[in-house]
Amino acid sequence: MCHILNLYRRTTWLHQALREGTRVQSVEQIREVASGAARIRGETLGIIGLGRVGQAVALRAKTFGFNVIFYDPYLSDGIERALGLQRVSTLQDLLFHSDCVTLHCSLNEHNHHLINDFTIKQMRQGAFLVNTARGGLVDEKALAQALKEGRIRGAALDVHESEPFRYCVLHVVFPQSDLK
Repeated sequence: MCHILNLYRRTTWLHQALREGTRVQSVEQIREVASGAARIRGETLGIIGLGRVGQAVALRAKTFGFNVIFYDPYLSDGIERALGLQRVSTLQDLLFHSDCVTLHCSLNEHNHHLINDFTIKQMRQGAFLVNTARGGLVDEKALAQALKEGRIRGAALDVHESEPFRYCVLHVVFPQSDLK
């Protein structure tokens, strides 16, 4: 949930501005520093995988005002009514309707690179992507290209395809401007 809030409220960028010595002394400066922060209320959060972690994220996201939809072909019907969520029948439906997509599913031979160039193109223009599940779920090269092209507004990953890292990159969130 913190990654999602970080993307929407731009806390990483604001923290970096403060570390660089930016002093905010006027309302105009606050607007400039915080420009690009997105509203949360009414946004659609799409959750792929509604296990224990996915359910916890869904319930917390609802308290922030997200409309929560999920895709999980392994869950029996009825969980959506119990949790007050909306289930979508296909991954494509979830990608098309979500302002932010978050992954909370296991990795297996059927979903390696579940998020790839093809599925990224099915996402809303300017959507966010969060992966806290397994690194192999996201094709990182396709994600980097989508960020460069502006198809995805931002991404937060705390897992990567090659773990442990051979070297450490100090980016949790990759804003478009940093990739150009």
